[in-house]
Amino acid sequence: MNFADHVNLSDWHGQCLLTVDDFELHDFLDDLFTEQGHEAQIVHPSGSPTQYQLLFAPGISRATVYRLLCEVGPGEIDRIVRIKSRASTNPGGGA
Repeated sequence: MNFADHVNLSDWHGQCLLTVDDFELHDFLDDLFTEQGHEAQIVHPSGSPTQYQLLFAPGISRATVYRLLCEVGPGEIDRIVRIKSRASTNPGGGA
């Protein structure tokens, strides 16, 4: 299930798997879920260097992860991704 352009929720052997296509977004979401008491295992999919995944414990449902993503909102997710893309297109740091 796509939550936003850069975020997908799926089921992996009965566990919630969150896949994102941006490292900064992955880091932000990992911190967010950890702060909420929902630590996840970081998964590095083979053959896909542009995907970052968090695998949640069996007791953490997709509904729980979806609810927390809704608190962040698609707009904030897009903003985080845009920050990285602006930094990579402007390596000198000027505006």
